[in-house]
Amino acid sequence: LAPLCRLARINILLSKAICLVKGSELKQTKEGLTIRVFSEIPWFSLNEKYEFGKVALNRRRDFRKGKMECSMEKTRTGLKFV
Repeated sequence: LAPLCRLARINILLSKAICLVKGSELKQTKEGLTIRVFSEIPWFSLNEKYEFGKVALNRRRDFRKGKMECSMEKTRTGLKFV
């Protein structure tokens, strides 16, 4: 899951807690991408949705209160968070 942590820019503390992760799922469509990470601890789970070319509001990855604005774009070699 290390590549997923780098792609999602998950901080070091959370990436060390990766041992709690039971699995992950990436779904890409023409419209966007969904990222799900399943954990032994329900509040530690991640569920993010992106539509290409639009700003998405997702729960903060550092688990503080509130939402984060983020977007994703297609590149020649794959996908990139912006």
